Amino acid sequence: LAAAFLAAALQSCVCLPSSSLPALASTVPARHIQSVTASMYAHVGGSRVGPAGGRTPEVHSCTVSSAAGHIEGSGSRSPCLSLRGGAADAKSKTNPHVRAVRQGAIWTAKSVVAAFTGLLTTSSVMVAFEFTAHKLHPAAVAASQVPDTLAALVLVGAVTGSVLGSLVLSKLAPSHPTVLAVLVAVVFTAAQYLNLQVVEHPPWFNVAGMAAFLPPYVATSLLARGGGAPPARP
Repeated sequence: LAAAFLAAALQSCVCLPSSSLPALASTVPARHIQSVTASMYAHVGGSRVGPAGGRTPEVHSCTVSSAAGHIEGSGSRSPCLSLRGGAADAKSKTNPHVRAVRQGAIWTAKSVVAAFTGLLTTSSVMVAFEFTAHKLHPAAVAASQVPDTLAALVLVGAVTGSVLGSLVLSKLAPSHPTVLAVLVAVVFTAAQYLNLQVVEHPPWFNVAGMAAFLPPYVATSLLARGGGAPPARP
C-alpha cells in the first residue's frame, strides 16, 4: 500500500498537507502510515522537504488506489481519509449461490455420516447380543421356532442398540437429529419385518420386535438434543 501511494505521488506531484497526517494516522494502521508519511514529506513540488523544513505544500485532494486497499481524501484543512481493505471486500462479495451450495453439501455430508454411524452402532450391538444368545442356546439354531429366551435377548439387543445408535446419531447430526433417527429406525424396522417372515418367532416377539427400533430412536434423539431442535449457530 505504501509503495502504491509513493508511486502515485511521484507521478502526479500531488500530496496532502501536514495537517492531514493526524486524520490519516487515525484511519490507517501504524505499520503503513510510517512509510506513507515519509514519502509525502520527502517530495513536495520536486524538492526535498522534511517535517520541519518550513515549507507548506500546496493543498490538493489526493486519491490513491491499490490492489490491497483504497485511500481517498479531499479538503484543505480537514481532509477525510479512509482505508478499505480489498481482501475483505472480495470476501464479502462471494456469490451467495455458491456459498449456499457449499453449506448444503457440508450439511448433507455430515448428516450422512451421522446416520451411517448410528446404523453401524445399532447393528454392532444387535450382533453382539445375538452372538451371546446363540452361545447360551446352541440348540436353538436347529429348532423350528426361536425359543423365548433367545428372542428376549435379541429384543434387548435391539432396544439397547437403538438407544446407543440414536445417541451417537444425535451427537453427530448437524441439525434435525429426530428426522435422521426416524429414517434409520424405518430401515431397521423394515429389516425386522423381513426377518419375521423368514424365521418363526414367538407371537409376542412379532409385536415387540416391530416396535424395538422406532420408539427408542425417536425418544433418545429428543432427549439428547432438547426436543429435536437444531443446535444454535455461532
